[in-house]
Amino acid sequence: MTLVLAVTSPKSIWMMTDKRLSYADPTMNRDDAHKTMVLETPDGAALLGYAGLGATRNGMEPSEWMVNVLRGRNLSMEDSLKTLGAAIRQEFPPHVGSKWIPGHYVVTAGFVNGSPQVYTMGIEGTPEGGYRFQMARQVVMHSGREYSVRTVVSGSGASVLAKRPKGAWYRNILRAVNQFNAGTIKAETAAKAFAQVNLSVSQQVSSVGPACEVHWRLPPGGGAGQVFDGIEPRRESVKDMAELATKIPETMIPTSAQGTDLKAFLKVVLPDLMQRLKTVKAGVPYKTDEEAINRELAKLKTDPDDKLR
Repeated sequence: MTLVLAVTSPKSIWMMTDKRLSYADPTMNRDDAHKTMVLETPDGAALLGYAGLGATRNGMEPSEWMVNVLRGRNLSMEDSLKTLGAAIRQEFPPHVGSKWIPGHYVVTAGFVNGSPQVYTMGIEGTPEGGYRFQMARQVVMHSGREYSVRTVVSGSGASVLAKRPKGAWYRNILRAVNQFNAGTIKAETAAKAFAQVNLSVSQQVSSVGPACEVHWRLPPGGGAGQVFDGIEPRRESVKDMAELATKIPETMIPTSAQGTDLKAFLKVVLPDLMQRLKTVKAGVPYKTDEEAINRELAKLKTDPDDKLR
């Protein structure tokens, strides 16, 4: 399982997921999963975090799979989520309902037409051997109006936070987000508050790892993310531009940008861009081989693929 913590506000949205892949044999546990994906649509942008299935037996992670499902589908935010929900109902029943993976749950925090929204969907096994699926927009009513919920917690670590006085960790997280929104602290400082929560939960639940990634998005567009080992930011070191061109797609989280697999796209165009920067810096003329790049781009898959392998 995992720990998912999503927070929304009018000026920023946040998603934290731990990076552990848990196995029946704890010696096989790994802390390198991407349990978050970015979804950009014509009407908004969102962060999707999940708990449940960390990877199939063949090594496919659901974050990668969700990008495949949305590939070539330039849909609105809610239609994108409905498409993912239909694919989950189709592909996940064989993977849920066991002692180790009772269900799979996806939390979406995003901006839709500039307004913060939270959606949840989940599939879980039933005692009769079937499954049930639920999907909803999470709102609260106040003075007769609907407002998006501020926070959602999911995964095996959620029970730990549920037993704690909500005030302490909850106030710390919201304070950090509010300070970031006010411009008094940097995003990485706010993200560290999320990492502190994850680290404390990991010390009580073995299926939650001490490493986590925190991502944030802003309503005008833009945002970033940071991986933490405990509460220390992880820094990637590279020796040259060529290695950087490889590292960026490898380390970025799966991203669907209006139906385009952004990681696959960057794997093609970044090497040339980094070579250009290197040669321009050295004062050497450089000419992009546009035909070669276009040939490689033409090889990229453009059709949806709902199969969870």
